Amino acid sequence: MKKTDPKEPVSRGVLDEAVEAVLKGVEKMFGNLCGEMNARYTKVDGRFDKLESGREDLQRQISDLKLDTPTQKEFGTIKRRVEKYYPLA
Repeated sequence: MKKTDPKEPVSRGVLDEAVEAVLKGVEKMFGNLCGEMNARYTKVDGRFDKLESGREDLQRQISDLKLDTPTQKEFGTIKRRVEKYYPLA
């Protein structure tokens, strides 16, 4: 944009140049913002994927524990058998 006298009235050409400059600046600003937001979303997606895989691993561990853990009834039976041969009191 060329320099003009501040007291001179604004012409249509000068106004168009100013609007174009503002629009280009806003476009650049939003372009940078979109890039930053995409980078953030990528990081969040990565964290979410880790959580999901961790959740699956945790569910597998719980399933394994359920297979190896006796029920309350089974535990009571085993406890009575042990106490029969090794009383606590």
